[in-house]
Amino acid sequence: MDRHESRGLRPNDMVVLREMPAGLLDDLPAEDQRAIAEIIGKPVRLNNYDGDGRAELEFTDRDGIIHFVFVKPDILSPAYTIQAIKDWRENEYKAGRPSELADFYRAHGIDICVDCGGQGTRVIGVRWRDDEGMERSEVGPVATLVQIHTLDDRKCWLTDVRKWDYLYAPCLSCQGSGKLSASSKSDHVVE
Repeated sequence: MDRHESRGLRPNDMVVLREMPAGLLDDLPAEDQRAIAEIIGKPVRLNNYDGDGRAELEFTDRDGIIHFVFVKPDILSPAYTIQAIKDWRENEYKAGRPSELADFYRAHGIDICVDCGGQGTRVIGVRWRDDEGMERSEVGPVATLVQIHTLDDRKCWLTDVRKWDYLYAPCLSCQGSGKLSASSKSDHVVE
């Protein structure tokens, strides 16, 4: 048995990448950087371990492109099913202990801000080009803004291939760090 398997991280398991390894995104194209950043805190497949002991992760990005990335296993946690999280929270609540999602993360060593999913930013609106080619942006619900400004119309596209883009702001809960440890603690008080 591999030393990582003894920690419960076996090939073909679903795992969570808890943080972005330093240097991982260096010199990668922007679309690969975005795809990798989006998996922080989300379940991905652990394919195997390489000769240096790094974990090979496999995931599919929002555009349907399959990616492989190698990381040190010490920044991985087992992925939990929604039902397992619900059960944990219910048991904690019944026992009178803090039971929010952030409490589950803390109890399981997952240092990811609940509000921003570990990204450090939150989507607050969209940006696009208007009929005259001027770049515009507006804060509000994305689906509503896309509909109001007919952003599926090719004349509003930012480039030949990108229709519009999200408008981001730093997450106020974690002050842009993406870390749960920087977020406010649970306000659940047990008397």
